[in-house]
Amino acid sequence: MRFYLSIAVMMVMFAGGCAQQNTDPRVQMGEGVSQSSPVLSPITKAVSDLIGQGVKVETVTESVNSNGFYQVDITLSNESYKTKRFQYKFEWLDESGALVPTKTSTWLPFSISGNSTATIKGVAPRSEAKNFRVVTRDKF
Repeated sequence: MRFYLSIAVMMVMFAGGCAQQNTDPRVQMGEGVSQSSPVLSPITKAVSDLIGQGVKVETVTESVNSNGFYQVDITLSNESYKTKRFQYKFEWLDESGALVPTKTSTWLPFSISGNSTATIKGVAPRSEAKNFRVVTRDKF
């Protein structure tokens, strides 16, 4: 019996090691967003965290729109079975990496159904913006 339990634990740990990590460091997923909900039972949460259930960044598409403003589309996937609700905000950066002052960098609510994908879209409010950073947090 111990042998089978050991094999099961190793399989879960292996699956956790293979879980896709955030591929773009400009998108900072908060702890409660990128992992399973702390409301789950401790065992369910541990297994869910090990196999990487949560919201992950799939793609980041950057462009300049017809008005000359920097635009970003971030496709997210929710690998958990529950809807994830969180907040996000864009922080716009100039060519040197300095924060572009703007009143539009506010926390916005977002939700993504379990086992689905969704896209967050952002358009820089000023033409000086040439890069971005997105921050998420669990509570709102």
